Amino acid sequence: MTIGEGKVVCVTGGSGDIASWLVKFLLNRGYVVKATVRDPDDPKKTEHLPALAGAKERLHLFKANLVEEGSFDPVIDGCDGVFHMASPSCTKFPSVKRVILTSSMASVLFNGKPLTPDVIVDETWFSEPACYESKKRIRLATTCLSMRGFESRFAGATFPNEMYRFVDDRDVACAHVQAFETPSASGRYCLGGQFAHFPEVLEILPEYYPTLPLPER
Repeated sequence: MTIGEGKVVCVTGGSGDIASWLVKFLLNRGYVVKATVRDPDDPKKTEHLPALAGAKERLHLFKANLVEEGSFDPVIDGCDGVFHMASPSCTKFPSVKRVILTSSMASVLFNGKPLTPDVIVDETWFSEPACYESKKRIRLATTCLSMRGFESRFAGATFPNEMYRFVDDRDVACAHVQAFETPSASGRYCLGGQFAHFPEVLEILPEYYPTLPLPER
């Protein structure tokens, strides 16, 4: 018997890069997966999902949109857990005992205080976890990763003196599964696989973005 056998979970935004890996890993572990997408009939966005091992028997695609009130209700109802790659509320359904929320490092690093030269940036500087706690009986675990766009950083001739955080999509998906299956998991988990200074990033980018204009100083 696999660990997910007999359990039903929902993955919102199921056709995204990270969500697709998550759906794959959940199916491999025996879960029944209810994945929401904007348009289940768009093969360009969804054709890779039915091709996954176990999808024919245990994957169900549903149309849901964040701007449509209540569109997620029939999908989440009856689920044991929810993986929020998108983020509508699910506290109204008694079956849901755990929510795994995909968030950004921006929710951790910025607390509204001025970052002056005398500030030491450590856990005490980060935003308070209490503001993310659910008032219901649901146990919430949040994975925070970097989601910064490269293009917006290349507006001028110079590059910023900054560090970048990288994490593999597959590792992020695995972290979601662990957060769901580990009973003691709660609060937030910051995901970082590799760190690089901006000049190091510039050495890598041409391989993936050959036409992107890059700053030289």
